[in-house]
Order: sequence, then structure tokens, then C-alpha cells
Amino acid sequence: MWPIARRVFLNFGSHCLLRTHRRQPSAQAIRHSSYYFLFDKVDTKKPMSTPMASPKEIEVEEVELDFVEEPLGLTANEGYGYFQVDFGETIGPDGRYEIKRKLGWGRNASIWLARDAQTNQFIAIKALSTSSSQLCTDGIMLELETLQRIASVPSDHPTHCVSLLDHFFHPSKDDDGASHLCLVTDIFGGTVASLMQNHTGRGLPVPLAKRILRHMLIGLAHAHGHGVVHTDLKFDNVMFDLGSISAQEIEIFLSKDPSRRHPPEASWPRGKIVEAAVSQPLPLPSLKEAFSRNFLITDFGSAQFVDQPVTNDITPYTLRAPETILQGAWDEKVDIWIFGCLIFESLTGCDLFTLESDECRPEEMHLYQMMVYTGERFTSDQLRESDLDVALSFFDPSTTFLRKLPKLYRQHIKDFIETCGTTTEQERLGAAALIERCFRLNPRPIGGRSLRRSVVELRIGSLPCLQG
Repeated sequence: MWPIARRVFLNFGSHCLLRTHRRQPSAQAIRHSSYYFLFDKVDTKKPMSTPMASPKEIEVEEVELDFVEEPLGLTANEGYGYFQVDFGETIGPDGRYEIKRKLGWGRNASIWLARDAQTNQFIAIKALSTSSSQLCTDGIMLELETLQRIASVPSDHPTHCVSLLDHFFHPSKDDDGASHLCLVTDIFGGTVASLMQNHTGRGLPVPLAKRILRHMLIGLAHAHGHGVVHTDLKFDNVMFDLGSISAQEIEIFLSKDPSRRHPPEASWPRGKIVEAAVSQPLPLPSLKEAFSRNFLITDFGSAQFVDQPVTNDITPYTLRAPETILQGAWDEKVDIWIFGCLIFESLTGCDLFTLESDECRPEEMHLYQMMVYTGERFTSDQLRESDLDVALSFFDPSTTFLRKLPKLYRQHIKDFIETCGTTTEQERLGAAALIERCFRLNPRPIGGRSLRRSVVELRIGSLPCLQG
């Protein structure tokens, strides 16, 4: 078998295309027992006792893999390393937590329902993949540290942020020597995104949207007050509690709908067979029941400390703030811009920024729409504070106009809400006013006054339109 030089994985949902690059070993390579690794840049951490082979010695093999859920069996070397566990297995310190079922999975982790032997209560365990766990260990992902920071000072009032109850490392069944960082939290009843999709397919009833947004502002105020920027706010990451559902009711539900696994499926290397657990979230409440639930900001996997950012690659594309696109300095105000986007989405079920265009790049269309909706233009000072190469690729420095797009016009957000949702004139005016307080192109103070509001200013000014 030729030694593998590199593996590149392209993930399309549950479909993975695996490319294995193999180099035919030379006599010198065999003599030194060396493996070669091909990278765009030389990896100085790998021992290179022999010269690199020529391209003619490379053979490329493509393997297509389809997974019904998370790609089990693929390790951290391939960018994955998802948690594998048996139902009924006990994990954590002294086997404290008994795994009951899988609730779901995402890009970095899978979520499991477990029972706490000490409290006899149900809890949720977010088990990070070995790849993401290593990023946490290396200080690149800060989920554990940010959760610890926001829980460091007890609060007499609901924080509307997820609370970390415990954490531990669990050894991987696939990656030798690797571990999964496991974060223990309360159980949640589901996401706002699932609630919208299941019950309406469009926007939420206005009173429910107001409740969710009110709770989100409290959660943001708590996080920002501890120097934490979420950067990945979206309704997939806003969840609601269980309300009055008891542990006994959960037991009854589990007995009626037992935990299940999918049929066996092929993984990698060849011959490896895996059986993924079926994602079985708890049943969603009705919209009427949702009015009594508390909503919390969760998933701090992309969170950063405002005074120590580790990456500028933040936020889903359609929710990005101007300074994120222009690769300038950013702070907690990126969360405020995102919040403005989510106000619109909560009422309409639509994305405010579409980004689709045959005439330009998505980023150019995004910047154009920002100016259309705000009625503002980017200033020379703001462009100078951005990455200059990025800014000049979009804007004419002599005019600060976009190079490729037509003349600006004004599109009032209030009118756009009317075309996408079912709201009254008063509700549209209130929502548009709140969005406009979030949507200021320049987050920096001008004349000692910040145009894009802080979360504290936003809470004070938004109270009337978020009541009811």
C-alpha cells in the first residue's frame, strides 16, 4: 500500500467526497521509513528526511461516501472525529452521565440527552468532534472559556444565555489519543428556527417574536457585559427551555419513542462500518405553548473575547456586518447588526440580504443592499480603517461609490416588511425603527456618539416596541 500523502474532504451535507493522494515510495523513502505529506506550504512540524517527489509519482484516488447523518468514522485528520457512544453507556467523572438518546448534530458537535446520576435529572451533553476539541485545546475555538466567563458572576435574574453545568473530556473511539470535549447544560425544547419551520414556514406571530427578541437582548447584554461577542447569532442558535415538563414526562416520552440507530453504512478507511444514532429531538411545543417559554442564546462555538479576537472570519454571510465584509476592526457591535437582521427574519421568515446577482460578487451586492436599506454611504475614514486592498476592490476611493453597481436608491425597511410579512402599520413602524438603530454602517463613535447602538442603549430604546 502506498503511503497517503494528503486527504482532502469536501462536505456536501451528508455527502463526502474523499480524495486520497498517494505517492509511490522511492527506495530512499523506504530506507528512511518516511511518510510524505503534500501541503500548499511546507509543514515544518513534519519530519522531511527525503526530498519531495515529482508530480509524476502522484496517484489520486477519489472515494465518495454518503452518510445519513454526521460522517462517523472519519477522524480529526480528515476534519471530523464525531462522538460515538452506545445508548445506556455512562460517561463523565465516575460515570455520572448515562446516555439516553441523540438529540441532534451540527458542524462541530453532536448533542445527547443523558441522565445525571447525582441529581437524577435529565441534562444535555454537547460532545465536540475531536477536530473541534483540538481547536479548543489550541485556543482557536473558545467555547469553553466564553461559557465559563459568562457564568463567572452569579446573576439574580435570568441571563438568557446557556449555562455551563459541567465539562469533561471523553476518549475517542476512532482517534487514538484524541478526546471529545463534552459540555453539560440544561436540556432545551428546540430552536426558534425549528419552531418557525414547523409551525409557520414564514414569520412568527408578532407577540411571540417580541418575546424572543426581548430575551435575546437580555442574553446579549449579559454576554457583552462579560466581554464576550457571540458572532454567530441566528435562530438555529436561539433555543427555548422545557417550561413545566418534568423528568417523569420525559421518561414517558422516551418509553413511547425509544432511541434508534440507522442501518449500517460504509465509512473510511475501506471496510469500516458505522451505525449512526437517529437524531430524535424532543417534541416541539405549539405556538401557544411557546408564549410561556424562556428563550436563550446558545452555541458559543464561534464566540470570542472582544479584547482578544482570534479570527476575523466570523458570522454567516447574509448576516455579516459591514466591518466584517471589509475586514476592518470589529467589536461587540457585529452582534447588534446581526440582531437587526433577525428582527426582520422573525417577522417575515425571509433573509433581508439576498446577495444573488449576475452582475457582481456576493460581497458587492451585500454592501450595495446595506446602503440601499440604511440610506447611508461608507465614509472615507471607514474605508481607510478597513483592509485597504479589500476596500479598494469594491469602492472607487475618489467617490466612495461601489465600482460596478448602479446608482443608489432608497428602500425603506418598513415597506419591505410589508411585502414579506403580515403586520400592522404600527408594528412595521416599530420594527423598522428598531432595525434602523442596529443598521448603521459605521460602528465607530463619531463626535463622541456611537451611531450603531450598544445592547444597553438598544434595550432602553426598544422597550416600547418590544412590549406585548
